[in-house]
Amino acid sequence: MVEPKFTVIIPTYNRSDILAGTIASLCEKQTGLLPDWEVIIVDDGSTDNTQRVLTEYRNRNARLSFLTQENKKQGAARNAAMKLAKGELFIFLGDDIIPSPEFLFTHWKRYVQEGRPSNYAAIGRTFWHPEIKETPFRYWINEWGQQFGFRLITTPNNVPFNFFYTSNLSFSRSLYQQYGGFDESFREYGWEDTELGYRYKKNGMELRYEPGAIAYHLHEITLTSFCKRQFKVGYSAVQFHRLHPELSDFLLITKIRPELAYSKHLLWIVAHFFEILDEHTKADFCRIHDRILKTYLQLGMLKAQREFGE
Repeated sequence: MVEPKFTVIIPTYNRSDILAGTIASLCEKQTGLLPDWEVIIVDDGSTDNTQRVLTEYRNRNARLSFLTQENKKQGAARNAAMKLAKGELFIFLGDDIIPSPEFLFTHWKRYVQEGRPSNYAAIGRTFWHPEIKETPFRYWINEWGQQFGFRLITTPNNVPFNFFYTSNLSFSRSLYQQYGGFDESFREYGWEDTELGYRYKKNGMELRYEPGAIAYHLHEITLTSFCKRQFKVGYSAVQFHRLHPELSDFLLITKIRPELAYSKHLLWIVAHFFEILDEHTKADFCRIHDRILKTYLQLGMLKAQREFGE
């Protein structure tokens, strides 16, 4: 049996409908001349129809395998897949990301063109899926803001570690073998992939931007849902800082005043109001969005600082 040259890794949790589209695009719609490859999906304790979807696709596609674990978060799920992966290149996708037909070919081609170096890593380009209405807020978080911020990349052949996005990312097996995988101590969403990128970068990883590796984000994010995300990101930022205290400025770590918690309910009302404006007008309120999201980030930090006794 020929060993696969690369492994696609997808952690998933309760997104069976979108996941089905991700798998179909990977296993049935990819174009270009590809070497042997495999897909490993880790079900992180889903309670929806994920097991049924995975079983159906595994029966139809020999290259696909999956495993199930109790809910340990996405870092642990990716680590479980990397332990089983046979490829020399790992390609990561989110379970709400639909890859374009040329996605795999572009990731693999760039790796080969660079000489298959041991310190290789590359992020691809992610757009909103055509089914998702693009509003000023969604455009901003994808291009300039706190989701991806692709237009902030100024050095495409030497990308900073904070763009190490596992929703559309490839890196060499050698980095994993030498420096380990994701830190599984993160309790909430956010920063576990950036923390790994930071460790790899310190050890010589060269992160590139490959805009031809296109994928589509099929997840209808709103201002209020993103506020909840940023709350978790703020919580995880404190944990990130405990691991790497030298990054206090980057992580915006400060001692958050306890009275900020009293503004949470009013802030939610404000966020909901601007969410309605975003959905029904073309007005750009991104400066206000940014301020709201940074406050939710601080609220998450406050929660973590209280729990960690800081």
